[in-house]
Amino acid sequence: MRRSLPRDLSRQAFAHLLPTLPTLATLPNVPTALACAAAACAALSALSAQSAHAQEAPKDTSASLPAITVTAPAERQGRASISGLGDTPAWQAPVQASSFSREALQNAQVSRLADLTQLDASTTDSYNAVGYWDSLSIRGFTLSNAYNWRREGLPINAETRIALDNKSAVELFKGSSGMQAGVSSPGGLVNLLVKRPEGRVRSALFSVQDSGAILGAIDLSDRFGPPQTPQAFGLRINAAAERLATHIDQTRGRRQLLAVAGDWVVSPDTKLEAEFERSTHSQPSAPGFSLLGDRLPSAKDIDPGINLNRQPWTQPVVFRGDTATLRWTQALAAGWRSTVTYGEQRLKTDDRAAFPYGCRSSGAIDRFCDDGSFVLTDYRSNGERRTTRSLLAQVDGQLNTAGVRHGLSFSVLRNLHATRVGSYAFNDVGDGNISGNFGPFTPQPELNSAAATRREQTTEFSARDSLTLTEATRAWVGLRHTRLHRGLTPTDGSTGARLSDNVTTPWVAL
Repeated sequence: MRRSLPRDLSRQAFAHLLPTLPTLATLPNVPTALACAAAACAALSALSAQSAHAQEAPKDTSASLPAITVTAPAERQGRASISGLGDTPAWQAPVQASSFSREALQNAQVSRLADLTQLDASTTDSYNAVGYWDSLSIRGFTLSNAYNWRREGLPINAETRIALDNKSAVELFKGSSGMQAGVSSPGGLVNLLVKRPEGRVRSALFSVQDSGAILGAIDLSDRFGPPQTPQAFGLRINAAAERLATHIDQTRGRRQLLAVAGDWVVSPDTKLEAEFERSTHSQPSAPGFSLLGDRLPSAKDIDPGINLNRQPWTQPVVFRGDTATLRWTQALAAGWRSTVTYGEQRLKTDDRAAFPYGCRSSGAIDRFCDDGSFVLTDYRSNGERRTTRSLLAQVDGQLNTAGVRHGLSFSVLRNLHATRVGSYAFNDVGDGNISGNFGPFTPQPELNSAAATRREQTTEFSARDSLTLTEATRAWVGLRHTRLHRGLTPTDGSTGARLSDNVTTPWVAL
């Protein structure tokens, strides 16, 4: 028969203990969860010590429990520079912006940008095929890989496979992006921050997955200099090599990364920073499935290991990328600061696949046939080149007028983007089906389809004022003016197209 303490005695024991709880919960170095656990253990000890005298303890019907208030601050996101609101913490800004640190990415085992779907519920896949570049949708809007991606705040082209081994954080902005980027699709922006020298770092990683993928990576950082300025120079090196493997048939590949970042503190007011990364990614792609007529196929009916790109002549998709930035930061008088950043990205892609495309019997090009059959094509586009050059000049400072503190920022962004794609192959080789049992077919590698070379120049002028009205109230007002010149030139000699436009985007937030 189980014995229990009288209810009044239990109240007395807790009444003696509870006055200590506020002290435990408010210690600066004791987490709230630990304080609560300690209090629970102390309560159990107090009850056990008095259990032997339970029958002899006097009853006190007037005893009551004192009110206890426990306050636990919510976890806050760090600053997200992609918000366009300056140094305001992301959780205080009137926009939806998040910053995922390197630790958060590692804890969630984020190895590619498509894995951001694990960290944010509003971010979903948008054709994230194995072996191909990553595409994301935010709140149902697909981000443009050519216009909605930033690296160190500068525009980049994400029509490639981006390595995360040398990234310190990934910033995610949700919503209309006109105030942050004059040329972008609606939905949001993604900004990548590079690891910079931050003192002594010695880190190595070795990872093995059940699919057979093996990763080795190192992260080294240090600061050095002459005796009079021992911290004047900083250097950080990241290197990674991985054997790629998935649970899908014939998708083994490899990738490498080498990244170097350095800085020079010329004086207390002047700092130079430079960084460079080279990456390669080679892996056969696994094309995605499609609608079966008007029907969405059940995942239970599809073997997840099937690769529709399984032919004897299948070649890997190869991404090569060189990206670098150079930044000069200069402190000016009265708390003002100027920053000039130049960035350049050069990409080369060999895009090749036995690609399932459309339905022969219905003539549809956006779905498979009702019975799961499709047209299989030999797709080859070798030597695609994409170049992006950006120059950003920015001045930031503060001033006070009539009791209102202003945080001012003025910037000019000049961006050049060019895509050069030659003739490519997109040739019918036969009919396949979603069972994966088809072929082999004879390859048809003739380059008989014309592409277009795209060249684009934009200049963006931006001004922003952050007004601190009271201790609890802040307002922002800004303006962005964009000048756009865009041209397309077909490779078959036909007439191209030109576009010139000016767009002004004012905005205000409170």
